[in-house]
Amino acid sequence: MMETRLRNFSRCTKFQHTKCILLFMLPTLLISSSWAFQTTPFSPSSFISSHQVGYSHVQNKNGHSSLKAKIFFPATTQTALKMWNSDEINGPDKIKACIPYLLPLIDGDMYGKFIYQRVPPLKFLDDLFIAPLVDIFEAYPFFPLIFFVLLVLGTRNADGMSRVVRFNAQQAVLIDITLILPTLIGEGLDGVGVPRSYQEFGSNFVFYALMTAIIYSVATNLTGRKPNGIPYVSDAAEYLTGPF
Repeated sequence: MMETRLRNFSRCTKFQHTKCILLFMLPTLLISSSWAFQTTPFSPSSFISSHQVGYSHVQNKNGHSSLKAKIFFPATTQTALKMWNSDEINGPDKIKACIPYLLPLIDGDMYGKFIYQRVPPLKFLDDLFIAPLVDIFEAYPFFPLIFFVLLVLGTRNADGMSRVVRFNAQQAVLIDITLILPTLIGEGLDGVGVPRSYQEFGSNFVFYALMTAIIYSVATNLTGRKPNGIPYVSDAAEYLTGPF
């Protein structure tokens, strides 16, 4: 099974080339998305009419009194603001937030080939759980591309999807995009005759880095916390997720 997947490496690189094109198109796609320039003019009258405003007299140390206003937000608004600002993950969102990481897990599985050769139990687990998903991606070449686009744009305007889940979708996409560089380097060195030790070192390094990011993100999600500790990647994911 491993040999078959290695023979299909060229099909994986074609998908990486498509992702390169999408990467250059990403700023345009984000600008054209509806949330980027959706603004609602602020109207004081409509704001006050939709919220309860209380007034009280406050006396300062000089004996002068002033009128102080206090705005009471409705319960729905308070709940929404709490959800926007909360980094906690509750209930089914813990599982939903982990699903996007299937994309980089499947795309980067080929970098573990040397590790699987040296550690047979890992190869057994890979053939049992990950290899069938890789075979599906290879059998339907456009399926990973559709999955990629859905994670990039489909989660941005999804009604009812929490911000933390959308953050994880964008972070998984960014992790997957980082695989483009080692893939292109491997393509450029194909046929050059690089010693196996160098190939193994480079492939293992990419695999370890990839699995560290995925395991950290999944484990943090399952514990109910937001996995925003990956340098640079998490900050970019925050930006792509948007303010709300």
